[in-house]
Amino acid sequence: STVTSKVPIQFYSPKTESMILASSPTGSEGDLKKGYELLQNEIEKQNAMRMKRTRNGALLVVGSPSNDGPLPFWCFLQIKSLGFISIDVYHPQGKKAAEEVAAKAYEVASCTCKRVNQLFLLKNLYRTKTASQLLLPLKNIDKEPDKSEQLVESSMSESNQIEPMDIMPVFFKCPVKFRTVFKLNHRCAKSKAK
Repeated sequence: STVTSKVPIQFYSPKTESMILASSPTGSEGDLKKGYELLQNEIEKQNAMRMKRTRNGALLVVGSPSNDGPLPFWCFLQIKSLGFISIDVYHPQGKKAAEEVAAKAYEVASCTCKRVNQLFLLKNLYRTKTASQLLLPLKNIDKEPDKSEQLVESSMSESNQIEPMDIMPVFFKCPVKFRTVFKLNHRCAKSKAK
């Protein structure tokens, strides 16, 4: 009735303009350190599962928004410097119940990793005034919104190595919160996007 799962970690690297596996940094150790710090902060701040840090640095799930009472299971998340988030769940009702909790924790960890990369991409956008393809498409792909949301899941090989994820362009796009149209002053020149 104990289930273990791993969420692979990738971070956006502005130096290489690409995603790098946290397990094999290849010269982007500075980006990894910032990534791990931000990931740790964001996973503690998320609202889907309330967590408390233990003395050894692991995160213990202590509740959810729908349940303030004691939980019938335990669930630990630990961010490993080997490039993954380890999820360990025990549920007294058996393996199926533990797998359901592990799936929820996997979703929370994956969404948090996505948020961290969105923050890195937005910071790079602000700093360089240039948007990555992971945020904005080169061409307008609004005609096919389903493809922009696709992510081919990363996989663990038989040797327990984390394989890189194939990330579709605009996977990290942020949801539109506000949109407006305004008239441009006739003295302003309209520039064409490249």
